Amino acid sequence: MTTEFQTLSLDSLRESPENTRCIFDEKKLKELAQSIKTQGIKMPLIVRPGEGSTFEIVAGHRRFRAARLAGLTEAPCNVSDYTDAEARDARLIENLQREDLTPLEEAEAYQQRLAAAAEEGKPLSPRELAAQIGKKEQYVHFRLRLLTAIEPVREALRKERLTLGHALELIRFSPEVQTELLKFCFFDRWNNRRDEVASVSELRRFIAEAVLLDLKKAAFKTEDAELLPEAGACTTCPKRTGNDRMLFGDVKQGDVCSDPVCFGKKVERTIDVTVAALESSGKKAARLSSSYSRTADTPQDALTTAQYNIIHNGKTCEDTVFGVYIDGHDKAKQAKVCTNSKCAVHGYGASQSGSAIQDKEKRAKARAEALVRMRIFQAIFTASSTVDLEDQDYLHVVEFALWRADHNGLMRTAKVVGWDKEMFSYGGRAKLRAQLAKVSFDEAMTVALLASVSSELSVNEYSSTKADRLQALAKSFHVDPAAIRKEVTAEIAAKKKMKRSPKPVTTEALTVKKTKKAK
Repeated sequence: MTTEFQTLSLDSLRESPENTRCIFDEKKLKELAQSIKTQGIKMPLIVRPGEGSTFEIVAGHRRFRAARLAGLTEAPCNVSDYTDAEARDARLIENLQREDLTPLEEAEAYQQRLAAAAEEGKPLSPRELAAQIGKKEQYVHFRLRLLTAIEPVREALRKERLTLGHALELIRFSPEVQTELLKFCFFDRWNNRRDEVASVSELRRFIAEAVLLDLKKAAFKTEDAELLPEAGACTTCPKRTGNDRMLFGDVKQGDVCSDPVCFGKKVERTIDVTVAALESSGKKAARLSSSYSRTADTPQDALTTAQYNIIHNGKTCEDTVFGVYIDGHDKAKQAKVCTNSKCAVHGYGASQSGSAIQDKEKRAKARAEALVRMRIFQAIFTASSTVDLEDQDYLHVVEFALWRADHNGLMRTAKVVGWDKEMFSYGGRAKLRAQLAKVSFDEAMTVALLASVSSELSVNEYSSTKADRLQALAKSFHVDPAAIRKEVTAEIAAKKKMKRSPKPVTTEALTVKKTKKAK
């Protein structure tokens, strides 16, 4: 291999298709162009002969682009007759020495080096690559892992919406979990977009609380490889923190699952297996819900707590059922229950011990008090036809309505009506009462009505509900939502059109163009 210094025309240089850098910061490129204008190109570009009379840039793509921007027509170059493999190595070394290389670009450089080594029949391990470039194995391992992140995570990192610290936390988990963690970074638990991205420490706390699961408390046998064949046994699973200390070195406990989706599937499978085993042994089996009333999510074959009593005394009856919980804290755990509320053995009237009698007296007293309150409630309604309400009565209703409204919606309401947000914060009730005393009844009622629909102002890419209450309120105030929608659509279209409009040609650009044309 020979190397020769030459000054080459920029028109004869071609960028390499294998260049690691895919994003060029426009601001920094302009800064480099200004430096080149005043001081020239200090470090020659590295090139190799290409097709015909052209040269392929091995290293120096950013200097090449900045030179064009600065109006130069030629650049100093070191020309070497590199082979493809040698060019890749030279490019890797040059790239890794740059301080402004992004984490993703660095990861892509490592991947290219490993791929090239494999093509040459001299495969490299991450450990060997780390030794070659003077980095720790864990450093190279985590950089390469960035390439396994789901596309939205990589995009957010590329656009600097997420920091490297966020990304390094997310890439430790499965794609499904990454999706949920990414959502946590940008949205709060009410699906409202955060003013600022959740900090790395907040993300770590959320992971510890909602993602990492203690396998010692699992309702299934962690060594069972047949429970969920596609997942295998937890004891040998790479998603068990103790089995990958490279990824989960910060998790002190090793017997922890890092894939709640898989964990959940194993719990569901355990429920099915347990019910089937009970039935095959000739026992009455049932699925138990920990909810009192049936919801849309409750399976039709599941019993709610209103349909069974847990057997505590160990006695059985003809209505005894062996149940398995399908939800709640006891999910997948077994329990013996009685499905007959009037059972002589397990019903409420089965025991008349001192405590049972005492409970009965308390229930009777509670029923009497509830009856008194209901009678008062009815009497107030009956009297309403003969009593004129005071404004203060209406303001009490307004105050109660405001305090029951969505907090984020109240913040938006306060901004629209020009009220101090502290009125809706903890301890601000006295300020709210003082404000209500200042305004008219109509204004107070309007603010309450706005607050009642303010939760529908929160819209993001995960939203699926319609603004029905907001639309209804608009109609009662003779506001035309369709006209407003048309107006907003036109404004957005105008902004997009402005962005697409060609930028005016600067004097500097015209000078460069004339110089090139003259030559």
